[in-house]
Amino acid sequence: MSRLLSSYLTNRWKDSSALFPSRSAARITTQGVRDAVRKISLAAGVEPFLLDGSRGDPGDVTPHALRHSVAYRMMNAEDGNELYDVRNRLRHRSITTTEQVYDHILRR
Repeated sequence: MSRLLSSYLTNRWKDSSALFPSRSAARITTQGVRDAVRKISLAAGVEPFLLDGSRGDPGDVTPHALRHSVAYRMMNAEDGNELYDVRNRLRHRSITTTEQVYDHILRR
């Protein structure tokens, strides 16, 4: 992963302090990220895990939906992830936040 990031930073089209520069501004906007994620997910046919554990349509993909998908996969992985592992991955300040959003997955 670090090799890919290093290659991206070395070979990108614009020298910028921003990780993702924009053609029209110093950095890509939040909406620009949403648009890029949507376009890529539609092209790839991604079916994200939704908060209730069901699968969504490619048009449902947002950066936040991808975040929920990561948590869902962690909670359902066979390697024994706990809520604390999910909290650490998502960088929640409090385990309470993680419990409020993802505890229902544990009760299945």
